[in-house]
Amino acid sequence: TYATWWIKQSIRRALVNSSKTVRIPSYMVELIGRLRGKQMEVDHAADGSTGLDRALTGHYDLVILDLMLPEIDGFEVCRKLRAMPLLAEVPIIIITSLEDRDSRLEGIQAGADDQVATQ
Repeated sequence: TYATWWIKQSIRRALVNSSKTVRIPSYMVELIGRLRGKQMEVDHAADGSTGLDRALTGHYDLVILDLMLPEIDGFEVCRKLRAMPLLAEVPIIIITSLEDRDSRLEGIQAGADDQVATQ
């Protein structure tokens, strides 16, 4: 997938935006482990507002975004990131349990580069 391709690229710093109110799923733990195994710095933001703030100040090469976030949902975070010239080209990968067609389309329309459904 496109998500796997990005992990293999020369990414130095990633932002993972997922809620801490839910146990971090094994797929996210595995992904973070892979990124750190490539000597990548990985930061975490537990809500949409914090994710946006960190994205503006962190100079990230990749954003991994959960859709189920407190305050601002992942679709809106994605739209706001794409509207910022500094972040318009940073790849965004959405990882979510939502597998319906409408959610996939909304993610693409919001500006995500890839969307990975979890089990």
